[in-house]
Amino acid sequence: MNEFRATRLRHIASEGGYSRIRLYGNPGTEEGRRKGGLNSLRTHHLRKTQFKQLTQIRRPRNSRLLAEFLGILIGDGHLATYWMSVTTNSKTDSEHAEFVQKMIYLLFGLRARIRKKKGQNALTVVVTAKNLVNFLHKKGMPKGNKLAGNLHIPLWITQNKNYKKSFLRGLFDTDGSVYQDFRVIKGRRYQGIGLLFSSASESLRKDIIEILLALDYNPTGGVGTHRSIYLRKRENIVRYFKEIGTSNLKHSERLERFLGGVA
Repeated sequence: MNEFRATRLRHIASEGGYSRIRLYGNPGTEEGRRKGGLNSLRTHHLRKTQFKQLTQIRRPRNSRLLAEFLGILIGDGHLATYWMSVTTNSKTDSEHAEFVQKMIYLLFGLRARIRKKKGQNALTVVVTAKNLVNFLHKKGMPKGNKLAGNLHIPLWITQNKNYKKSFLRGLFDTDGSVYQDFRVIKGRRYQGIGLLFSSASESLRKDIIEILLALDYNPTGGVGTHRSIYLRKRENIVRYFKEIGTSNLKHSERLERFLGGVA
């Protein structure tokens, strides 16, 4: 490259730099950064390429309502990168889906949508908000496949008795069931009532058993290949619903129906 051409290129480069500073400001100064930011916003507005703004959410303190919501999430929820969802049965849990929708608004100030999956008996409560995903992840809900690692009850919940109860309520409302328990003892058939939690995560089952024991219940099962944890005996089930309760109409209706036939 000859000297004339090199000098010319240096001149063009310097002129370009001066022009950029005149337009966007000196990036090394606060005023320059402010001016550059304003011009960038104008450019995106003209080109219709606006920045994606994160949805603002309410960030609640630890509470019984938040603990119950974490129980619901760990039971039937999912966190993706930009959205969270809770999927439930459209035939038996439509009222509970609406309850979850209201919880999301009360806790985070966000309006969730309820979607019906075509050809499936499923309802999905969905919220698109990366800030919400990040908040729930920090509170103990895994992103992606929650069963890929060791799923646990969040530590902040295990350190408070009321939070434990609320978490169990949320988890049972999604992954639990009330059932009629039939047994044959010494040739005699007995009809009772039972309650079960089901989870494919052994680490979560261990946490649930620990909490139930700490609350003076007597769970069975849930160890090794047994994916269900059981509570039996009428007095245990009645005490569970009195102390912990349910937010799912399906469970309370089944309880009332089965109690009528329990000896």
